[in-house]
Amino acid sequence: INNADIADATEQLDLLLDTISRMRSPIFLQNFISSFIRRLSELLVKSGKQPEKILDRQTLEQLYLPETYHDDLRSYFIEVITAVIHATNSSSEQRMEQYYAGILAYIQEHYAEDLSLGDVSEHLSISKNYVNVVIRACADMTFVQLLTKIRIDTACDLLKTRNYTINEVSEKVGFNSPRYFIQVFKRQMGVTPGQFLF
Repeated sequence: INNADIADATEQLDLLLDTISRMRSPIFLQNFISSFIRRLSELLVKSGKQPEKILDRQTLEQLYLPETYHDDLRSYFIEVITAVIHATNSSSEQRMEQYYAGILAYIQEHYAEDLSLGDVSEHLSISKNYVNVVIRACADMTFVQLLTKIRIDTACDLLKTRNYTINEVSEKVGFNSPRYFIQVFKRQMGVTPGQFLF
């Protein structure tokens, strides 16, 4: 369910319910319902949601009754699966946006330093891999591309003030070499810093 869409989840549910109904074992059905609900609850808790808001206790108790039919189970589970998918997807999206805001804020605060992916990862207590996943999902670029964009955007702002030399701007935005700064600036902006001024 984590990465499924509703159609895939419904198809998988139909296969499961067909298999279970062919077994005609009430004990197996009760065990299936229990483990299914437990797994859905875990997903909801992991996503920061309250299971009791989606998994209605009264309806859950009716699922265990012997007269509950395949169609009743199917309808209920489709409704619950749909709610869980929406809840976990929006939660995951929100969490990713929060991480992206943290990543962006940290880069904007430290872009002038010798900043690495590891620094951001350590600061936010998430893996380097996940930092890249978040940046890719939210900004459609890599960590290095985002850092470079922030540095070059800031360099443009500093150059527009005309208060700093190109070498000073280069240093202020985190480049160790003015020559490399000019190369990167030209690649990003299509002109050198000197041409940008005119």
